[in-house]
Amino acid sequence: MRGFKDELWGSTNDPKYLSGELVGATKGKIVVKNKDGIIFQVDKDDPRYLSGELVGKNKGKISVIDIDGKTSQVDINDPRYLSGVLVSVINKISVYNKQNELIRVYPNDKRILSGHLIKRDKRRIYVEDNNGIKYRIHIDNPKYISGELKKITGNKYRKK
Repeated sequence: MRGFKDELWGSTNDPKYLSGELVGATKGKIVVKNKDGIIFQVDKDDPRYLSGELVGKNKGKISVIDIDGKTSQVDINDPRYLSGVLVSVINKISVYNKQNELIRVYPNDKRILSGHLIKRDKRRIYVEDNNGIKYRIHIDNPKYISGELKKITGNKYRKK
């Protein structure tokens, strides 16, 4: 693993990452912009963010697709978006096809109902380890398959 200052670079399959001993460098952070439009990252509990002085960098923006199929992000008041020339892509969801490829389709796609496409969230579950640490993993995670992690459901996952 290579490191910069206090950061390590490694695989998300690393046992230390899977166990929660290592966390992503951006955990607890948010990308914001100030009143001058300068974009940077702060902790989610930064007083400037909590007070509204800093706002999320995408506030007031929407992801759209044009007639050529190109996606971009525009202001929600963009005349092309308001007139319908640009269409929101927010309505699409991530699904797996039979080749296990991740693709995006509209929620009413008939292939979802027929079982030809599987919603992405159907492959992720909430689990708890022996120390009571709770997180979300892919159903193919070796620790879950071996029984080391136990599946939890409902409100048991929510922190109180």
